[in-house]
Amino acid sequence: MAAINRALQRISITLKFPQFNTTIRRSYSSNQWNNSQPIYQGPLATSVKLLKIFSLSTCAATVVGTPILIAYGKKNIPVKSKIIIASALISVSVATTVLLHWFSKRYVLQAYCNPTATKYMLETYTLFARRKRIEFTPNDVKLPKADRMFSNVIVFDKPYLFHAEVIHHRELLMLVTGFNFSELEQEFSNRKDHKP
Repeated sequence: MAAINRALQRISITLKFPQFNTTIRRSYSSNQWNNSQPIYQGPLATSVKLLKIFSLSTCAATVVGTPILIAYGKKNIPVKSKIIIASALISVSVATTVLLHWFSKRYVLQAYCNPTATKYMLETYTLFARRKRIEFTPNDVKLPKADRMFSNVIVFDKPYLFHAEVIHHRELLMLVTGFNFSELEQEFSNRKDHKP
């Protein structure tokens, strides 16, 4: 098993999902992103991680503990009632964990850029609080036509949430907000030059 894990760490796995027209790359050894510094850090990344871990642990405890309570619970309660109560508890626990994931899967934890600003990578969490990396180019980014809840940019037709107020990388800020700062600076300098 250890040999398989070492072999997987040396190769790069590319998974293609044609329904999203995207390629998710996971590389476990030398990758162009390993030495790069993040150009964006989500301010709520730690809170999202702790919340997901808490939700997953309570869900696991409920799924494991409920059958134990059925087996060793009060003997005067009918088994049918115990099963109904256990099913309701497990359903609520799993539903809240999935609902939390539905909201938090769009939250961008970190973003990276290659030196030429032609490729970007963003990180989000999977259902089990593992980091998922998605590589994209500026051509893959769209702005939503209408305001959406918990998202402000669309990458590969999937919505993601960046906090634009904490982005200090100019090109990424232009992608997320849709503003062309070069044109705005040019217009501002033209207005400044034309003042009497």
